[in-house]
Amino acid sequence: MPHLKDLGKFFYSKELKVFDMAHITRKTFKCTKCGECCKPITKVSEKDIQRIEKAGFKRGEFLDVDPFRKESGVKDVLKRKNGYCMFLRDNKDKTFDCTIYEHRPDVCREYPFFEGVEKLPSCLPNELVWYKKIEEMG
Repeated sequence: MPHLKDLGKFFYSKELKVFDMAHITRKTFKCTKCGECCKPITKVSEKDIQRIEKAGFKRGEFLDVDPFRKESGVKDVLKRKNGYCMFLRDNKDKTFDCTIYEHRPDVCREYPFFEGVEKLPSCLPNELVWYKKIEEMG
């Protein structure tokens, strides 16, 4: 699974004819609390780390080394549990919540509408990752 912020670098594929499909926009987007947005690896900034610490967590409890950059040894991604962000809580009713919602990282606050993205066919990360980069569109 890619980094959460990297999903914002992907756009629409002409072959998929997504412009003919229904889209979600910032105005029409309604989170269903499915938890799928918590699958990608979440890279955090120092500002994000400090915000999470204000929620009562210590860095060692929530930071991990990026699995794509293990050689760096830098702990700058959120720890994961069973393939999801460690802060994702299963409500046992097929919905999920973020246990640090008020303190969540900026990338989570922006998701799925990263800079330059105004409409999407879906908010699911596994669907967004397959779209071509905007520079590749002809």
